[in-house]
Amino acid sequence: MQLFYLANIRIPTEKAHGVQIAKMCAALANQDLSVTLVVPKKFTPLKEDIFNYYQVKSNFKIIRLNSLNLISWDFLLGRLGFYLETLVFNARVKRLVKRLKPEILYTREHLLANLAGRYHKNIFLETHVYSGSRFYHKCLKRVKGVVVITHKLKEQVQKFQANVLLAPDGVDLRQFDIELDKHEAKRKLGLPQNEAAVVYLGHLYPWKGAEVLARASAFLPLTCRVYFTGGTENDIIKFKSQVKSENLRVEIIGHRQYQEMPIWLKAADVLVLTGSAETDLSKHYTSPMKLFEYMAAKRPIVASDLPSFREILNESRAILVKAGDPQAMADGVKMALTHPALSRQLSDQAYLDVQKYDWQARAARITQFIQHSEPHPKVI
Repeated sequence: MQLFYLANIRIPTEKAHGVQIAKMCAALANQDLSVTLVVPKKFTPLKEDIFNYYQVKSNFKIIRLNSLNLISWDFLLGRLGFYLETLVFNARVKRLVKRLKPEILYTREHLLANLAGRYHKNIFLETHVYSGSRFYHKCLKRVKGVVVITHKLKEQVQKFQANVLLAPDGVDLRQFDIELDKHEAKRKLGLPQNEAAVVYLGHLYPWKGAEVLARASAFLPLTCRVYFTGGTENDIIKFKSQVKSENLRVEIIGHRQYQEMPIWLKAADVLVLTGSAETDLSKHYTSPMKLFEYMAAKRPIVASDLPSFREILNESRAILVKAGDPQAMADGVKMALTHPALSRQLSDQAYLDVQKYDWQARAARITQFIQHSEPHPKVI
């Protein structure tokens, strides 16, 4: 069965969706699907080969289509530019689909799914967001099935689409379960051995609540330092303006090669997962990949206590603290640092439980979902 994964993105990209898409293409290809990632030709500062950059098998094809590249016009066109790019990309996809006739189209973009639904019957949407708009609801009704990442998202989507699969995000266990001592990892990264490294991995969008961890650093011992690894240049500039203070013991590392991430996790004394209680996206609709990567790293996790995180975490796997409270976050970190037996128990249980969230297991469930969503005739 031939599956086209449609993604109107630049790739490689420093953003997490690039990782998820590349990992899923490789995992789906291992399920005896003939997978082709279809993307536009877009400028990206990351020139490395996709397979090397994301550390995935080269078991799927990539087709890059000529399309609009309005990245330099974003400040003028905004959402209009995105819609124009999607319309042009969809027109190119339509020609490709008519010529190669894949049985399945799969995408994370509801606008693209809606457009493609006019010329293809077997479209599956993986959605990581929920919108109350009529357009979004129309899209849910048009596609053959929807893959969601949280229970709350499934509950909302089922109001408009009966064929829904819950599949939280995952992790490449081979990549993150590496044999590397904490002191050796710190040496590789140039981190001081006499300080406790508190590590946050990922982007710095406001809804992720990372500034709470920065403010929590003011309540931590002087022997602790908080490292923020990830984020785009614009995000980092905004983040620095949010947390500007001489009392905060933080280092904003910025974007690093994806291959370096397992080393950062192994160098950590504590790993922190933050989220905002002020937004539904954070409370109900997120399944962050770093959560599963943290669990695979065998390091203690301190996490904001949110419904979305509790779908995976509980008190046997992590220290859960009040979301949005810097003092509570600091107390959680200190508990992890001063109770080594507890930290070991939590990290061991998290590692044991994360085994079922491997990308291969996720891809197997999605493949079965696709295959059992009625027969898939060739495109007419």
